[in-house]
Amino acid sequence: MTSPAPHPLTPFEELKAYVGFTDRDARALADFSAVAAPRLEEVSDQFYAAVRDNPRTAQIIRDDAQAARLQRTMVQWMQRLLDGPHDEQYYQDRQRIGQRHVDVHLPQRFMFTGMSVLRNALCDAALELLPIQQARQTIAALSRIMDLELAIMVETYSRVRESRRLRDLRELIVSHLPLAVLVLDARGRVVAHTSSDAQLWPSTDIVGVPAVDILPPSFRELVQGDLARQGQHKGFM
Repeated sequence: MTSPAPHPLTPFEELKAYVGFTDRDARALADFSAVAAPRLEEVSDQFYAAVRDNPRTAQIIRDDAQAARLQRTMVQWMQRLLDGPHDEQYYQDRQRIGQRHVDVHLPQRFMFTGMSVLRNALCDAALELLPIQQARQTIAALSRIMDLELAIMVETYSRVRESRRLRDLRELIVSHLPLAVLVLDARGRVVAHTSSDAQLWPSTDIVGVPAVDILPPSFRELVQGDLARQGQHKGFM
């Protein structure tokens, strides 16, 4: 009797296995969290001092109120880093953080430098607050989890930026076609279109609208049939 095939690893499980992040690391971080909690605001202050000292990253902070919110968010980020659980929800939450870096137009290099500031501050706190052997274990765990954080953010950052570049290119090409064209997603919703000189659909913004709701009846069966057969993006003239 053959043994069942091993369950494929999720992307996050694969990353953890690659850097050797284990339950022992998670416990070390949780133990450190109990003594480090009063220091996290100080670490956040150090991080945002570095942000304000750099002319490029300082532009992200609009006013004192936003700076205070960001510093509170950083404390929460570190608490989650230490407390876990480091599961799939953690992975998805960290991906959203990577996307926000794209939204605020943060140059990618500052992910690396920012993570270095945090890593050094947390490792210094571990050396100061813990017995030396426990501090060494904690610093090793911090190194692994922060490498994972950086991998997730950079991967998400690159994917989101590439997706947006392709979207902009697609919209540029479609907008200059001398034809009436709709570009649909797999569910038949409009993702891009040319101007409707032929009056095939309303002149108002129709991105996100199902094509069958805006096309003349003579086109609807064509669209529905083709989507059913292909199940992929399609342009219709």
